[in-house]
Parts: sequence; C-alpha cells; structure tokens
Amino acid sequence: MNDTDEFEVVAQGASGSDAVYIARQLLPDIMLLDANMPAGGIEAARQISKCCPSVKTVMLTSLEGTEHMAAAREAGASFCLTKGISADELLGTLLSVHSEPAGPA
Repeated sequence: MNDTDEFEVVAQGASGSDAVYIARQLLPDIMLLDANMPAGGIEAARQISKCCPSVKTVMLTSLEGTEHMAAAREAGASFCLTKGISADELLGTLLSVHSEPAGPA
C-alpha cells in the first residue's frame, strides 16, 4: 500500500465483500474498486452506497464502453476510469472526487 501527500491508504481488500466490510468498519473518504474484482466491484459499490453513503467510490475497469461505466455510476460510483490511466490522472480524479460534497450521512 502506498500513501501520497494527499491521501493515506488505510486498507486493502481482494474482493467486493472485503470492500463492503472495509467501508462499514473504517468509513474511508474514498474507495478505489475494480469492476472485475471477485464478488464484483459494481455490486460492492451498490452495497457501499446503501450502507455507507458518505463513502465515495471510484471504479476502475478494463472494459471500455459506456454500458459498463453507466452500470458503475448507477451503482453509486462517483467516477469510473479505464485501467491504464497514468498515476497523475488517477490522483487528479481522486482529488476531484474528494472535493465533491459527500452523500447523506
């Protein structure tokens, strides 16, 4: 896990169920999810948006196309990115999402 000056990594999981557990236990500001993670990143985003609406999710996907990205947004993801973006683009997106108002507590 790597930290930046802007963010502190507080946990790492391997599956959608891990992500939901981490969200419930730690209530991080932002969670970075993989759409294709075991137990499903999109489903994890859906569950996190319901149980922890103040936690913002950013989805990474290897699939280009509006349908997959729309599914992530409908599930509650604040943003959806295609894998392979630069570290600077990822950091810029996370900073932008972090500055957005949080959902209802």
